[in-house]
Amino acid sequence: MRVTHPLLAAILLGLAGCEDKGDWESTEACVWVPDDGVCPSAAEVDQDAMFHSAWCDMEVKSVDGAGTVKVVADVDTDADPEGCCYPVTARNTEPDCIIGRPFFDDCDAVAAPVVDGHGWSGPLDGAPDAERARIWLDMARGEHASIAAFARLTLQIMALGAPADLLADVQQAALDEVAHAELAFSLASRFAGRPLRPGAFPLGDTLHLQADPADLAEAAVREGCLAETVGAFLAREAAPQASLDVERAALVRITDDETRHAALSWRLVAWLLEIGGEAVRDRVEAAFAEPFGVSDPFGTADELLCRRVHQEVIQPAYRALMARSVAA
Repeated sequence: MRVTHPLLAAILLGLAGCEDKGDWESTEACVWVPDDGVCPSAAEVDQDAMFHSAWCDMEVKSVDGAGTVKVVADVDTDADPEGCCYPVTARNTEPDCIIGRPFFDDCDAVAAPVVDGHGWSGPLDGAPDAERARIWLDMARGEHASIAAFARLTLQIMALGAPADLLADVQQAALDEVAHAELAFSLASRFAGRPLRPGAFPLGDTLHLQADPADLAEAAVREGCLAETVGAFLAREAAPQASLDVERAALVRITDDETRHAALSWRLVAWLLEIGGEAVRDRVEAAFAEPFGVSDPFGTADELLCRRVHQEVIQPAYRALMARSVAA
């Protein structure tokens, strides 16, 4: 189970206008099968060790039945394929855990399911590793969702008369995210021991393409200026710690691209301030004042990193952004 550093979660919790936690619901959660192969009773299972195949992190209210041994679909490998899975009452405590630019449906970050199949994976050589498969699947789903986010952003800024250079950079960012998703799915497949790919992206019945500058600026702050900026730092911290050259190379590529994407988001907000005036300025100020959430799949964040991101990048960039809007 990927665990977000508690200091990061405390500092970067929730999204502007969204609930911090999901509602309680009946679902299924698992723990890894113990060495003796016997599932603990419902009363004995360690709720803090439970994980959900589609959630980054969760809170379990109650374990409501006996455990069943089954293959855990997203991470089954020859090394450790099975979990003891229980009916539970639980809630998703990190609904926004996407690295890169998330694709939001209202307040919920949306990502495609993972299915078996070729088209996004490379060689399956190397030893299976369940935990690393899960980490790279988190990355892969987030990077894949970013493709949709940039595609929607293209249409939104076109509706506002965006300049050519801004449109070109948004289109390039979408292509970058295709490459990131392919890298991440390839590594996830390698560690899972089977080819994995994204399923159908859940766009829903209606695709919301608001072209209001204030709405778009607020979204750009939370998805880009905040989430992408911190995400770039997290990838940068994770790269030197990667144990395989192929993982390190993937993280270096992602770091470089996400840094450019974060800078693009700040440029986008600056342009929206220029065309939208006081209404956009009010929304941007409010968005920066709210706490926000971000995924830390590699567990590299600590208090010093969080302070550096805020003090050395976000705060001075915000001051420069707002000073520029006043001067304009």
